[in-house]
Formats: sequence, structure tokens, C-alpha cells
Amino acid sequence: MKDSQINKIWKFLCSLRLTLFILVLLAATSIIGTLIPQGEESEQFIQSISPALQKIITSFHLYDMYHSAWFQLIIFILALNLIACSINKLPGTIRLFKKLPSPDRENVFHGLHPD
Repeated sequence: MKDSQINKIWKFLCSLRLTLFILVLLAATSIIGTLIPQGEESEQFIQSISPALQKIITSFHLYDMYHSAWFQLIIFILALNLIACSINKLPGTIRLFKKLPSPDRENVFHGLHPD
């Protein structure tokens, strides 16, 4: 039972769908980070919007999004995904590099003169 749970987690981390989902999520959050001023510039922006929107922006730390815990968690999951995918593909890659190349044609140099 424990092995099957670990296997499911491993397959999830190696999933290309997870990679695509994380990349789309990062793109969407980066768009939000571009539209909402970050850092010191955000104070004037936050004061100029409605209190409800202020609460949302401050709750999710959208004024300093790239340093927020949830954004760093997304980056961490992407890193885990990339490491898991690399480890998963490593045996096949090693086999590919160990395989001796075969010639495209036989007797390629057969008709050439030595001069």
C-alpha cells in the first residue's frame, strides 16, 4: 500500500501535465504581477483602489508577489517536477549515449582511392 502511494506521488511529479499546468499558472501570475505595481510603487496604487480590492491584494501579497510564500511554493513545485522528470528520463538517456552509432551506409569509403 505504501509503495503504491509513493508510486502515485512519483508519477504525479513526473507528469508533463503538471509541468504545463505550473507553467500556465506562472504565466498567469506573472501577468498579474506586471499589472499590479510591485514593491515601493505599490503603496500609492493600493491607496487609490477600493477597500475590497485592497483586502484581496494585501491578503495574497500581490503587492510583492514574487516574494510571497505562495509564489515561491509554485516555483518549488516546478523545481521538484523538473528534478523528478530528469531522474525519470535519466536511464533512457544513459542507454542512448552508451549505444554505439551504426553507420548510415555500409562500405561508405569502399570506392575511394587512397591518394
